[in-house]
Amino acid sequence: MDSLFHGTSLTKEAVLILKSSTDMGVMRNGGRNGSRLAPRSLLATLKKMTIPESFPFKSLFEYEVADGELEETDFARAQEKEAQRISELLKSEAGFILHLGGGHDHIYPFLMGLKEAKKIIVINIDAHADTRTDIDAHSGTPFRQFSRD
Repeated sequence: MDSLFHGTSLTKEAVLILKSSTDMGVMRNGGRNGSRLAPRSLLATLKKMTIPESFPFKSLFEYEVADGELEETDFARAQEKEAQRISELLKSEAGFILHLGGGHDHIYPFLMGLKEAKKIIVINIDAHADTRTDIDAHSGTPFRQFSRD
């Protein structure tokens, strides 16, 4: 079967993959850079997989929602902008929407973007809860940030 990464429009038969390919929040938390490569790595593996004929979706689209340059100068504004992009894209006709993040700081704008969604399932795979009480936002604070809003 041909690659599904060549569709022409977002329909109910499409998967929309939102990417947050930055790691400024990880670096603000004192971590190592590199998490920005996670979406690209995961998609490279996905693109090599054989898609069965019974797969209900006929096309896959990728869309970058993070703004790495803005994160460097105004992290809070970058998170707001990312949440707005996610919120708008959730209104699309896509049959399934998947978010692949870099640093865990992208959970906060993702959850903010989901606030108006009607039906969602969020699965966060992580070794810790990301609920630190630090004043500055970073990869260890997204769930605490969300609980305050």
